Amino acid sequence: MLTAADAFPRLAPEFASMLDAMQWQLVYDRAADVLYNGYWVGGPHSRYTYDNAYCGPGALWWGPHRTPPARHNQRQVPVGRWVTYTDPQNHRPYRVFEGHYSYDGITFVPTFSGSLYQALAPDLVFPEQSMAPTSLGPNDRNTALAQAAYGLSTHTRSGGGRRRRPPGRGCSTANYGVPDLAIDQGRVAHAVVAPYAAFLALSVIPQQAYPDIAELLINYPSLYTRYGFLDSVDISDGRIAARYLASSQMTILMALDDALDDGRLRTYTTGGSYGRKLAPYLRMEQYSITAVDQN
Repeated sequence: MLTAADAFPRLAPEFASMLDAMQWQLVYDRAADVLYNGYWVGGPHSRYTYDNAYCGPGALWWGPHRTPPARHNQRQVPVGRWVTYTDPQNHRPYRVFEGHYSYDGITFVPTFSGSLYQALAPDLVFPEQSMAPTSLGPNDRNTALAQAAYGLSTHTRSGGGRRRRPPGRGCSTANYGVPDLAIDQGRVAHAVVAPYAAFLALSVIPQQAYPDIAELLINYPSLYTRYGFLDSVDISDGRIAARYLASSQMTILMALDDALDDGRLRTYTTGGSYGRKLAPYLRMEQYSITAVDQN
């Protein structure tokens, strides 16, 4: 809605009215500066929170972990440093552990389930490459390259999905990602390839993403139909999820628009009030990663 409001100024008041009606304070844990996943009406909050990065400005920007501190149980023991930042809005100091994981010599700030969608979806509407040159920008590329390296080593090219419906299992929802790139210590299934994951990488590692998309069409020709890509394929047995998900189709179209129209989709949010508030946070933060050239 933020992007659409900036793209269609005549509709901006209606979008603003809908956004203003949303009571986000209901899911805000003010003590920890994180958001709950949700709550039961008339009951308690979810016991889960969005406590990893990729959130919003203000105090909430500093609450979520980049990686959990080394003392926390997680997939790897992160390497990094503690940094104190002064918030550009409330001018209070916040101490943040700027940690990272490593895979195949590539350093990156991980997502909870090793999902490419969790890492790159925000880049669809906000120019992290240019506006976060020492944090999210290089981390987008490093994460995509680490996913590509994992795919080459395990022959699961174009993996790294998000919450989706697994092939041949009714309408249940499962979480797929890359185990070695995840914070989650639990079982992370990785044998499902979702086409939109390859499209997400188009704007950050096009030399690798485009061949991945072409390879999908060659290896699984029935994955692409007159209505677009089907949801996913289980590469362990070739089963295809014979359904379309609107969110997946939207992701593919947005990624294509960014790739073919010089990222115009990102310019709408950049010029809006939200983009102006977010920009100082993106410019000031410095991850502990080392940027890797996509070649």
